[in-house]
Amino acid sequence: MKWGLNNMITPVTKRKSVQVYIILFHGRNDAIEQMDDWGQQGPIFGPFDYVHTTYGSEIKLGKDNILAVVDDLVYYDGILYGDWSICTLGMFDTTEHSRIQAFDQNKANLASLVSESVGVRSLENAKKLWEEFGNIPITNEEKITQTWNQFPKGTHRENIWHWFEETFNLLVTKDLMGF
Repeated sequence: MKWGLNNMITPVTKRKSVQVYIILFHGRNDAIEQMDDWGQQGPIFGPFDYVHTTYGSEIKLGKDNILAVVDDLVYYDGILYGDWSICTLGMFDTTEHSRIQAFDQNKANLASLVSESVGVRSLENAKKLWEEFGNIPITNEEKITQTWNQFPKGTHRENIWHWFEETFNLLVTKDLMGF
């Protein structure tokens, strides 16, 4: 038998249609919320003919549905989800079928995220985190003595300052310290 592109592709008329679902989980109300547990379980949407991610900024569900990805979080109906899975119906437990719901593009609209001042990179959130960071003990070598946010114990203070500046597009000394 000859091998070539024509032998490797099954004509569309012969393919079995497989539909997929997206499951959202590890939800939180605010992007800076410290997760002590797994967070909220989210909805399951589907079935869709396909799911496509574009540069990590959006997840297209079939032809007309889009979930936005902002700073590694998916927004839907006031909740930010840290994780999602794509699978077929047979891949998740039947007890989870009650979470399947119709996708509502209005609930995925990022305008509501911004209008609720939950903005992932807002100065208000930076100030909240800065205040929290101020309560973390630091050694004489300027390293944190406990895990904080995404930073492990022993991270140098300046590395965290740089993270604030890059994440929130600000100057620590001017915007957070008032110098």
